[in-house]
Amino acid sequence: MLARRMLVASLGIVAAALSAASLAWACAPVGGLVLSPDMGAAGTQVTATTSAFPAGETVELRWETLNGPMLGTVVGTGFGGPPVAKQITIPPSASAGDHLVSAALAGEHAAHSQARAVFTVPAPAATPEPPAPEP
Repeated sequence: MLARRMLVASLGIVAAALSAASLAWACAPVGGLVLSPDMGAAGTQVTATTSAFPAGETVELRWETLNGPMLGTVVGTGFGGPPVAKQITIPPSASAGDHLVSAALAGEHAAHSQARAVFTVPAPAATPEPPAPEP
């Protein structure tokens, strides 16, 4: 009887560990995203390079959020496949500061597959004040 209880307890521990591991795997981003350059003015042309998204799946590149303006799409090449580069344009209306560009699978799996990169729009340079007129 004791052996049976120990076996059931051991199976329960293994099942709990496998459940936790599968949840962690399911929620981990499946791809990567790199921007080059990662800083520039609004309207800058940028190369967005994605990697490790599932082969054959559409990957959406979006501004700020998963539902933000679409910057482009690529097709995943799988884990270990070659990276995919896509030219995108930073929105001309982008304000100074840090902004997110996301790469995620299209559809219901977007939130679980999202990779993010930051693009910085620098603040405009301050213009010097003209010298005060002499009296």
